[in-house]
Amino acid sequence: MISLYRRAMTLIYLHVYLAGHAQQALPRRLRMAIAGSQLHRAWLVGFLGFFEQDGVAYGPAYPYAENATRLRSI
Repeated sequence: MISLYRRAMTLIYLHVYLAGHAQQALPRRLRMAIAGSQLHRAWLVGFLGFFEQDGVAYGPAYPYAENATRLRSI
């Protein structure tokens, strides 16, 4: 039962993350209602552009495009 719940919540967080990554803005009242929750964190991380690829985390402070060109030149 717990593993089914965990898989369901992981799938929900993934969909919320992808909605944020697609720059789909949430209405202000909904954001205020879910502020501080895992749902809000998943959406915000996607909206800000954080992701991980091959064990390397990318985001605003470590952008992908700059590092991808640097890795190709090595």
